[in-house]
Amino acid sequence: MCFSYIPHEKSNFYQICEHDFHEVIESIVVDLKEKGTVFVCGDLNSRIGEANDFLTNDNLDKYVESVEQVQNPIISNRCSMDKFVNSFGRKLLQLCYDTGLTVANGRLGNDKHGNFTFCTSNRRSVNDYLLVSPCDYDLISNFEVLQLNEFSDHSPLYFELDFTNNRPSHNIPKVHTYIKWDNNKNTDYIQLLHNQQDRLLSLVNDISTLDKVNDSVREITQILYNSAFEVFGRSVLINENENNIRKNNEWFDEKCANERENFQKFRNTFLRHPTDINRKFYISSRNSFNKAKRQARARFKRRKGIELCATAKTDPKQFWSTIKPKTKSRCVVDNDVLFNHFETILGDSPPDICNEVLDLLNNIQISEFHVDFLDSEITDEEVIKAIHKLKSGKSAGNDKIIGE
Repeated sequence: MCFSYIPHEKSNFYQICEHDFHEVIESIVVDLKEKGTVFVCGDLNSRIGEANDFLTNDNLDKYVESVEQVQNPIISNRCSMDKFVNSFGRKLLQLCYDTGLTVANGRLGNDKHGNFTFCTSNRRSVNDYLLVSPCDYDLISNFEVLQLNEFSDHSPLYFELDFTNNRPSHNIPKVHTYIKWDNNKNTDYIQLLHNQQDRLLSLVNDISTLDKVNDSVREITQILYNSAFEVFGRSVLINENENNIRKNNEWFDEKCANERENFQKFRNTFLRHPTDINRKFYISSRNSFNKAKRQARARFKRRKGIELCATAKTDPKQFWSTIKPKTKSRCVVDNDVLFNHFETILGDSPPDICNEVLDLLNNIQISEFHVDFLDSEITDEEVIKAIHKLKSGKSAGNDKIIGE
């Protein structure tokens, strides 16, 4: 939570100060956004009227059919009783563009009309603001501008933060809308644009000021999109069945999940506001996410290796069942194929079997062995001699006793 004060642009202090307070606040927000959620609140002495505090490409994903559907936060229109925009206000708007923060005044809570926050005998204005990221709107449970009091000519800003994350979810089906171009429907699209020709020309002819340019561009873009969606638009129901959710790998821990959430948040912010600062956050979060995955995999492999070493010494059966393949491979070669294979190698007349092999088959040599020694009792010296020949680091047998 950053509480800020910017001196009035006509004050003596500001005239002798060498710092640009908006740039200082922006640098602080950039540093803190890498660590978590950031709120900026205070008397910024900036009047922004009802100008847009976010870039106009917030609906980028409805023009592009993405592989992975991303649910972007909804940014509602902002109202304000103060219609004037000063030089500090333009700097504040640029700060919002660069950091992705938006103004809560006139948008959130009970401040639906954008009430005045400063009042003197000469004028009234909106100078005090709460800046918050659209991704954190759900953390603001209440926001309002309180009544003036005898202690100051500024109205207090009141808001509550809710970090419980235990709100009931509404099972409303989500629909992804996008435009899929079809060359066979070009004529229909051209006809719709032709019907809007008078309106488009009037918007262009009415441009006289910078604000008119922004309003005209916004309305022309909406006309083009609505006409295109009427001809080429498609709607797809997003299936959020838990059975279809891809399970994480066994090594994917809580730190990886948190880094993935941060990566998706900064990626979505960069898609909506492709500024250099948001690109920096996006690249940094992507690198952190990949680093967390590498470390998690390394820790998982080391932990599993230690567990396997301990299992090999204490429970060989479990050890071999763990490392052997889960599915047994079966020979798909039948007897006829084997017979034909060896028949091809040996030919129709296989070679004669040598006398040594015949002797082994007939047990002629084995019957000549003196087997009394083999039938004698095993002595203690033989057992000790066999134990000394055991190698270290080998798994135990059925008795679960290792050689050491």
